[in-house]
Amino acid sequence: MDPVAVVVLCAQLVKHHINLIVDKINSKITLSFMLQQVSFQALYFWQECKLPIFYLEDIFRDHMTSFASSLLDVILRCSYFQLKDINFSSHFSLQVFKTSLKTCVKASDSTRQNKDQITAMVEQYIAEQLQSSLQLQARNKLTSKEQLWTGILRNMKKETGAITLTHTQLDHLVDTGDHSEAFQSTSNSVLFTCGHHYSKKRFATDGVGWLVSEIISSPVSLPYSATLIKHILNQCQIKPSSCPRCVLQGLHVP
Repeated sequence: MDPVAVVVLCAQLVKHHINLIVDKINSKITLSFMLQQVSFQALYFWQECKLPIFYLEDIFRDHMTSFASSLLDVILRCSYFQLKDINFSSHFSLQVFKTSLKTCVKASDSTRQNKDQITAMVEQYIAEQLQSSLQLQARNKLTSKEQLWTGILRNMKKETGAITLTHTQLDHLVDTGDHSEAFQSTSNSVLFTCGHHYSKKRFATDGVGWLVSEIISSPVSLPYSATLIKHILNQCQIKPSSCPRCVLQGLHVP
């Protein structure tokens, strides 16, 4: 067969595939991807067989808007396909640059016109995420309250610097009123078996607040757990059952 006829036949085959893709695919994203693949495969075949490139230029010119970005990669040698031997004509290359530039300008103008709308959408998304920190974590990955406290207690046992007291020593501390202002009135003091103690006022303002702040700002942030702990420790009808300082130590011990 005549070599020219072979090239013409190959070009017609490429054009036929492109027309099929354009006619059958409605999604712009899928269409762009498929056309990019076809163009690269055709160019690779043209390069390997050393066929005249102007046959493909005529085909690509009919769909320049769709092919411009991928062809620009080839011209600038940015393509992940090995197409270093493809050299388009100067006139065709200028057409590719012109079409790509027009597309960028059009996209920029569209973005500028919709700037307020896009900003509103982003702000709404951020607000929705801030309303509930639980939305940032899948339900099946949440740590139950029971499991959290079990882990805290287990880690507290690893802390070698914890203070242990017998009941006699604890009674002695309660009876002696010169250790701290927390013991001036046993009804207004908060004493834990670990040995840490606070005045009732200092416990509510400093102890719990400091604990919550440390948990939220720690490397592993637990905003929901911090809120839960704060709620439990601030209930007036029950006595606090966990020392903020030891809870924090339990969380930080690896």
